[in-house]
Amino acid sequence: MRGKSSRDLFPYTFREGQEEALEFLQSHFPEKNICLDAATGFGKTPIILSVLLMDEWPVLWTVRTGNETDRPVEELKAINEASDGNFFGFSYRGKRDMCLLARDRDVDSYRGVSTLCDREKENCQYYERLKTGFNPERLAGKPLLYSEIMEKCREHGVCPYYAQQELLGYADLVGLSYNYIVHEGIGWAIRNKLPFRLCNLVVDEAHNLRRAGNVNSDKITLGTLRYAIGEMEEFDTSRGSEVREFIEDMWSEAEIEDMWSENGVAFIGTVKGDNLELERWDMRSAEILGDRWEEFRSATFCSGTLKPIPAFAETVGLEDWEGSSFEAGFVRLCPTAPFPAR
Repeated sequence: MRGKSSRDLFPYTFREGQEEALEFLQSHFPEKNICLDAATGFGKTPIILSVLLMDEWPVLWTVRTGNETDRPVEELKAINEASDGNFFGFSYRGKRDMCLLARDRDVDSYRGVSTLCDREKENCQYYERLKTGFNPERLAGKPLLYSEIMEKCREHGVCPYYAQQELLGYADLVGLSYNYIVHEGIGWAIRNKLPFRLCNLVVDEAHNLRRAGNVNSDKITLGTLRYAIGEMEEFDTSRGSEVREFIEDMWSEAEIEDMWSENGVAFIGTVKGDNLELERWDMRSAEILGDRWEEFRSATFCSGTLKPIPAFAETVGLEDWEGSSFEAGFVRLCPTAPFPAR
């Protein structure tokens, strides 16, 4: 915003440590990736937004679950009110949360909604209205929470899921799940409208990335296979029997062992009672996630439990970073040297 500064955007009276945090971000953004550790309630969200919004490139604010995507949008509303700004942002959710047709037909499972959309999209009244008479600028005014998008799309009779994709090109801020960033298979839904190289990424509650890094891991049990075979036999009895015989032979000959591959992927078999659990465990989180961060203009990681920050940075494959921890009224800068080996 011309004539404004990050301090002007910050919507509250500064409390102890907040000005220092804002100055720390200003001094390193966007040249460095940033790790910010501060307790819940410190005000990390408005501080980070006050700095990043001055850059005038879109902010992708990622959270662990869809239910948390409203939080940065709420702070964006506060920033607009305090600074007389006109930033637009919204909470981005998946099909299961956004499909009006699924609600009309009482379909609530992820798979059910996805299947319904694939089969009925071209005949869906909400999708048809979206394609023939919807102007996204109608909604791209004030920041929108998830519930507000749903309400406005129902008023206009258009599909909320695909409407939000049309809104991506207007957004200064999008709140969304980690999955759209760490899972390449679904990230295209965002990337097609907002190229990552033009976006500033924020990962909120970033300590959860230690689990998100295992996105390529899979697990299946003998019980799951038996259930799938049962479904197959309903449609193709002969084929189902063949698969059943193969599984039973594999079960009778199975030896439980860890098979460690050279590329950091383990295949693990475990017997639990009368059940066999087979797991493909991908341990390359640093390698996989590190490639993701390089796709963005900048990346900022925040949490109340990032410490020790050097260890966190190493775990998620983060390079060229600056870290700071804000505790009880004082600031502790973190060394950027690699975390020492145990």
